[in-house]
Amino acid sequence: MSHTGPTAERVGDYYDKGVDLFPLLWDENIHMGYWTDETDDSSVAVATDRMTGQLIDRLAPRPGQRILDVGCGLGKPAVALATAHPVHVVGVTISPDQAKRATERARGTDVEARVTFRHGDGMALPFDDDSFDGAWAFESLLHMEDKPRALRELARVLRPGSRLVLADMYHRPREGMGFEGFMATLTGMDDYRELLADAGFSTLEALDITAHTVIPETAFAVMKEAMLARRGELAPITGEEAFEAAIAADRTTPPYTYVLITAHLG
Repeated sequence: MSHTGPTAERVGDYYDKGVDLFPLLWDENIHMGYWTDETDDSSVAVATDRMTGQLIDRLAPRPGQRILDVGCGLGKPAVALATAHPVHVVGVTISPDQAKRATERARGTDVEARVTFRHGDGMALPFDDDSFDGAWAFESLLHMEDKPRALRELARVLRPGSRLVLADMYHRPREGMGFEGFMATLTGMDDYRELLADAGFSTLEALDITAHTVIPETAFAVMKEAMLARRGELAPITGEEAFEAAIAADRTTPPYTYVLITAHLG
């Protein structure tokens, strides 16, 4: 896979192609898990729900608020948020197939009337100014080629005083993740603070929680076995380089830094 950087079209195509496959290899939460410590052998499903809980706690939504989920995936985090709090959640994803599946997920649930999903670009959000009371970007900014623009768009659609929660990764120095072809990178935590400030946000909390994302040995083995069994389907989507890097990865030393950032607009 060539290292040409992410584009909305490439990222959307990637997730459209993997809409059925990725949940089978990981979970319908298409984001990292949160394990409490090295003795925690929780399943990926439990750990990814726990990571969603980390973001919900930091967002601290109030009843009746309208919340934006940028990069909503298959909709599981948005449904969890609306289930935990009486808020309205609007999810947007660059993948049309994900938007369709997320809508299907919410259908028939107790929160169906308060959760909606649509196709859209996080760098050109299809919403009016001052439309939301809070937002999160759950491992979605890493796919955006112009992060300053994406953060300015978030500031535009959020009302003054809104809270923004980011979960994101950036590379450790001199280490690759094997899929830079659709992956944007940052050099450190201070870069995010500066980008947020430039967009009008103040950083309330910035935590490196990389250690909590290390996959337990049992779960890692299950994932690798599933990936190898479906190599013929997965490698054409990720590219051979990314596939080989994932199979050969040392689970105990992630080549990324994972951060949770809470910010305030205005």
